Amino acid sequence: PTPLGTYMIPFEFDENNRTISSVAVDVSLSWFRETLLSQRNTPSTIITVSDIASGLMLSTTADVAEINLVAEDVWAMSEVPSVQVKEAFFSAAQRMGITLGVSSSADNSPSTVVFETGDAIVSAQLLREGTLLWLAVVSTPQSYYYGTSRKVMTIVTVIACIVAFAICAVSVAVWIGVVMPLKKMTVYMEQVSHLEFMSMSTNGKSQPVLGELDGMHGAFKDMSRAIQSFTQYVPIEVVRNLMQSGEQCEVKMVPATCTMLFADIAGFTSMCERIDTKRLAEVTRLYFDRMSVVVVAYGGTIDKFIGDCIMAIWGAPIETKDANLLSSCCALRLVQETKLDPLKGEFSALGFPLKIRVGVHCGDVLAGNIGCSLRLSYTVLGDAVNTAARLESLNKQFGTSIMVSEDVAGCLSDYFVLRRLSRVAVVGKLEALRVYEIMGINAKRLANLEEGLFLDVPSQGLVPSEQVFADIANPIFCPTKEQIEFSEMYTDAVAFWERSFLDDAKGAVQDIRNTFSKTFLASYEVGLQQLWDQCELAADTTSTMSRTASIRNARVFVAVGK
Repeated sequence: PTPLGTYMIPFEFDENNRTISSVAVDVSLSWFRETLLSQRNTPSTIITVSDIASGLMLSTTADVAEINLVAEDVWAMSEVPSVQVKEAFFSAAQRMGITLGVSSSADNSPSTVVFETGDAIVSAQLLREGTLLWLAVVSTPQSYYYGTSRKVMTIVTVIACIVAFAICAVSVAVWIGVVMPLKKMTVYMEQVSHLEFMSMSTNGKSQPVLGELDGMHGAFKDMSRAIQSFTQYVPIEVVRNLMQSGEQCEVKMVPATCTMLFADIAGFTSMCERIDTKRLAEVTRLYFDRMSVVVVAYGGTIDKFIGDCIMAIWGAPIETKDANLLSSCCALRLVQETKLDPLKGEFSALGFPLKIRVGVHCGDVLAGNIGCSLRLSYTVLGDAVNTAARLESLNKQFGTSIMVSEDVAGCLSDYFVLRRLSRVAVVGKLEALRVYEIMGINAKRLANLEEGLFLDVPSQGLVPSEQVFADIANPIFCPTKEQIEFSEMYTDAVAFWERSFLDDAKGAVQDIRNTFSKTFLASYEVGLQQLWDQCELAADTTSTMSRTASIRNARVFVAVGK
């Protein structure tokens, strides 16, 4: 190999101390590179050794071809072509506080430093031996130290991502197939507990994926349908109270003050004889549908359907403060409903214009479950119930549509136009009962009512009075001035008759007939003639004792109960 340098060492001198022979020594560093190559951690590790005093690179393991040198070339570090070699070396020198070419700059330098630069880890060490001061710099790629851990981290990250994705997929599946159906079922259960029924979705996305949940879902749907059907047989408030109490249903009745309403179709027997049963069932169903909506809207509870008759109650099972007023509003609205389509059109098409008779009475009753251990029915019992039914049938004798008792009428004077009819002896009662006809809303008085008046409507709470009267206050259905005048004159005639002023009573009846047209009086003629006949009967009695008894009896119309 080409020597790095040749050193001559004197070996023999003459008497004048002149060299007569010497030894020549060639210095080569090729062995040094081989040694450094054998010490590398990886083939990518670069080891560079430089002399600090001269600033020369003595050897390096960098690619010889890359830096364009032969093994024995010695380069000044500032002129080394390899950027990687220079960057590592000068960074090490800077961190150690060493200046190349100045040996003294390494006096206070640390013997070793380790740091990162770029994508390599660099370690530098001072080599001291006598006057010899070399700096060895080792640059190793970070992948040598971190490669394995990075691979492990990469594998762990990939596995973690796969596991996370699997967990998310399972979570979504559980959410869609289990959690969502359970949440929806919880909402449905809450609604059913308040007897608020909604159709359960059949969308596959909301169906549980587990067989057990699917079975529970189906069982709950069946239970919901059963309870919903049950509320169509039993008043919904009764079912609600039963569910909230948690008690077993039993035969039990408690005292209550209620208002009862009976509504019956006039001439229904004739309809049954002449109309096809299928068609009759259709119009009857329509009638009950429309009327039931009205009853419920005014806070009533439908107790039962008796043939073509509807029995509704206020005050049980929920106590109702304004029962008399609400039931009377309901009665008037029921009559108005018969004058509107679709009921008006459907019944007229059959040749039987729809007309109903309504009776309303209030009083103390027994409310609760009646029957036996095998079959129960919620209802109300008592004299007041029978009286309400009798009032409904009395409409036929007086030619009226809505008849209420005096107990009910006492609450209505500020809202309705009432016509005092008479005192009647109701079958089964010892005392005569004074009855009235509701002719319609008294629009004038209603307008003068104090603003802010609220009515207690069951299941709705306090409702503004104007909202309650909104439908029945329609001018189309309000009494005319003629009807109001007739009501006042008829009330005076009845008052004369009850006080035994028979001539005055007959005179009042005659005044009514002279004042109003026959067309107007057509619907009231039955009551007028009945009052006239009673006065005639009392006047024909010749015996004073008989006359007194006859007058006493004449003041009482006899009503035949159903």
